[in-house]
Amino acid sequence: MENRLFHDIYAHRAGSSQTKAGEKRNGILQAALAVVLRYGFNRATMDDIAKECGISRPALYQFFRNKQEIYRATTSDMCDLTIEILKEELAKPGHPRDVLYNGLQLGLLDMMAQLAGTTHGSELLDLKSDLSEDIIADFVKRMIAVITGHFEPIAKDPALPAAMMATNLVLWIEGMKTQISDPAGQSAALKGFLTMQFAALSLR
Repeated sequence: MENRLFHDIYAHRAGSSQTKAGEKRNGILQAALAVVLRYGFNRATMDDIAKECGISRPALYQFFRNKQEIYRATTSDMCDLTIEILKEELAKPGHPRDVLYNGLQLGLLDMMAQLAGTTHGSELLDLKSDLSEDIIADFVKRMIAVITGHFEPIAKDPALPAAMMATNLVLWIEGMKTQISDPAGQSAALKGFLTMQFAALSLR
């Protein structure tokens, strides 16, 4: 489970052109995530991370000053990957409801389920409001913008504007995740909510 999570976050960049510094940074973050999920954020040390990377602690400090910076960078990467996957799925052919469901399931719910299923993943999720509130707030805005663009060709009723539909969906997902912990239950709830939204848009 943890190895799959690392692959999902970082291997998607393997085919893109990167600087050596960028490749080194991603390698450090991958190793750091392994350490944090193994020991927990509070117990993991910069020494542990440097050892996992196979570098010295001074070399590690050239990229990140502390664990908090590493956490924020990893959170940012996860958010970027979610947006990338969502955009990729929305560009595929199919019913607008189905491609939106696939994008949110693959890009968001599956990743959160993988993280929560690891030994210390829940601890990382609980740290979001303390260490990366600004990153998450920006991520929510980006999600709403992407989904608004998806709704715009469909939402013809002035009473159901695209931006409102997108905002309601993203805020509903945030609330749903706190109420339903079972991944299958989350998937079913998402499918049901999207069905209601698209029924309101007369796209049954």
